[in-house]
Amino acid sequence: MKRFNYISYGGPEDFIFIRCHKNDYKKSLMLANKLIEEKIRVFFDCADDKDEHLPEEISGGILNAKLCVFYISKEALNDLDFRNSINFALSSKIKIVCIKENDFEMGHGMDMQLANVTIYKNIDELYNYIINTEEYKDCYGEGQIKNDDDNTKKIITLIVFALLVLLMIIGVVLIRNRINYYRSAEYRLSSIDESEYLDFTSFAKDDFVYLEGKNIGLLYCADMNLESIEILEKLNIKEIDISGNTNINVEPLCKNNYLTKVIISQDMIELAEDLCSSGKIVEIVR
Repeated sequence: MKRFNYISYGGPEDFIFIRCHKNDYKKSLMLANKLIEEKIRVFFDCADDKDEHLPEEISGGILNAKLCVFYISKEALNDLDFRNSINFALSSKIKIVCIKENDFEMGHGMDMQLANVTIYKNIDELYNYIINTEEYKDCYGEGQIKNDDDNTKKIITLIVFALLVLLMIIGVVLIRNRINYYRSAEYRLSSIDESEYLDFTSFAKDDFVYLEGKNIGLLYCADMNLESIEILEKLNIKEIDISGNTNINVEPLCKNNYLTKVIISQDMIELAEDLCSSGKIVEIVR
């Protein structure tokens, strides 16, 4: 439902007070907005609505208004608070007019109460009366403030939505990073400490670094296209199979004091001399 987009005027200048019941909100709102479009200051209230003003605000609005307008309907008159606001305006000698679009008996003694009050049949009649009557010229002017609550709520909603999206993105990234970590060589090799045999062919040459400090019996590295791997000098491996790596530099293996045996292929036979000279047992496979 469309809401009143202004703060009810409560300043020192003259203004028009308008009150309705929530069942008549839409029609009464049309009158309030039309008057504001003409730069007429308005105090607008809807009885039994979630945005209804406090009693002291309503009484202050009535007492300080140039004119009080009440939208009369069966639902409105069945509301004690709404009837009391009319009675308060009458007892305070404030000029009032009413809009009563439907023909019905008012009851609750309101027929007598409003006997001397001008009652208009629709909002257009009352609107034309107000804007064409010299008496209300002092109600024209500045002071009606736009209510930015809706915009603020929209902005807050957008911010909250953006934060939720951001959190979702962060969550997805964190989950993806965690999954990638669990799949990484660092994680897969982190659980290895004492291992009699490790097939390293599913890893890359840069992953040797994750074997530092771990004790391995036989490290299988056949056909990995290895060349110069300096870190092999530091690894705690007893045996290593480097068969098929014809371009490998075996100097780091020669310097590895922990390593005792190196397995090479026949096409690497020229490397056997350096390995044997460093005290390594060399096994040649096809």
